[in-house]
Amino acid sequence: MQEISAPESIEAYEPVDEPTPEQAVEQAKQAAETPALDTPETRAPVGVPAEVPAEEFETVEVGNAGSPAAIGFVSDAGSARVLAGRLDARGLSAIIRPGDIRDAVNEYRDAMTPRLLFVDLSNAPDPMAEIDGLAEVCEPGTIVVALGDQNDVELFRALISAGIADYIVKPITADAIDAALENAAEQPAATESTEDGKVIAFIGAHGGVGSTALAVNSAWTIAEESQKQVAIVDLDLKFGSVSLAMDIEPGRGLREALQNPGRIDGLFVAGAAININEKLYVLGSEEPVEDNVKFEAEALDILLRELCRNFDVVILDIPRNIASDLAPVLKDATVVVVSDMSLVGVRDTLRISGFAKRAATDGKVLTVINRAGADKKAQIPKAEFEKGIEAKIDILIPEDTKVMATASHSGKPVSAVAKRARVTGAIRELCKLALPTEETTEKRRSFWRRKKEK
Repeated sequence: MQEISAPESIEAYEPVDEPTPEQAVEQAKQAAETPALDTPETRAPVGVPAEVPAEEFETVEVGNAGSPAAIGFVSDAGSARVLAGRLDARGLSAIIRPGDIRDAVNEYRDAMTPRLLFVDLSNAPDPMAEIDGLAEVCEPGTIVVALGDQNDVELFRALISAGIADYIVKPITADAIDAALENAAEQPAATESTEDGKVIAFIGAHGGVGSTALAVNSAWTIAEESQKQVAIVDLDLKFGSVSLAMDIEPGRGLREALQNPGRIDGLFVAGAAININEKLYVLGSEEPVEDNVKFEAEALDILLRELCRNFDVVILDIPRNIASDLAPVLKDATVVVVSDMSLVGVRDTLRISGFAKRAATDGKVLTVINRAGADKKAQIPKAEFEKGIEAKIDILIPEDTKVMATASHSGKPVSAVAKRARVTGAIRELCKLALPTEETTEKRRSFWRRKKEK
């Protein structure tokens, strides 16, 4: 129970001037004309402060609010201001809305929850009942931080036991938000499987063979048809076109993650990733042409380890000019070498495949011919091509200009615009070859729900 301290002396009270008879009559008249507000229906519960109207501040957007890593439902402007400032300082895109935990529950009954969710428990008569309601609508992997006005150890323990990441007592401070974010970053991945995610790397043997298009379509197919959590990383930080192919704005943070790997954690990755849907996320960038953007294989290795903790499959779209620098991260990967059946394709496929086999010692290398049959006069016969690369072609992706153009213009995968097309079937076969032979059937579930079921 909250203690109420008495003043040190009677002098602490300010004397109140008695009204004159004329003033008393006027005050009584005004009171009679004013409707009574303190009724059982309008009176706040004992021990609960009156709520600050949500209208006192407007929605606050931080970073790429089109695909926020964090969303907050906060009942007062002061808390919203501090929270937005700290999320922005950490490079996390966010939206802070006026409201409380009940608004969050209503919002996410039919919508996908973000990676990080802040909810306000102020004025909640039964905080734990509200928390149980939120748990029912949270997506797998959602990390929840609660704000409130009750400085109660028992409530804190109950909330932590229920599965939330942290509880911050108002008035919130920058230090308290930072501590909660650090705690949230250490939350375990919301998955029943202890297996690390599988890495699939796409490398074009030479320019214009469509390796990015295959990477994008494979990522979508694996996410939608195999129901796996997939992240696709565009490692061409200046001219990459994965985000463009998916009709989204590039996120922010990938360059910083690769150049400052010490900052990489689950929340930092969430801030850099743009979600296409609840299964598919994109990490890309669009850095200035004049910038010298370089990163080490060790930095990518750290990023991949964090991604593999949270995703079933991580797809890399690797420019061929930096592929050799990234050899250390390809040891366990499936490397997909994409080519056409030209003379240049023979030469470069032989070279890139040779590198890939030396790098992916514990993985495998697939040779994929894209746009097969596009220009038969310029293409080398399959038997001669295989003889030239000293290996078999694993998959032939047929040319289908109409379907690929429709998919490209709509920002959708070929499986969404033409499910029965030959090119769609070939991409499905590619995904089956690239994935591990043993299919994992475990589905990722909410950390809260796993706690509640124990």
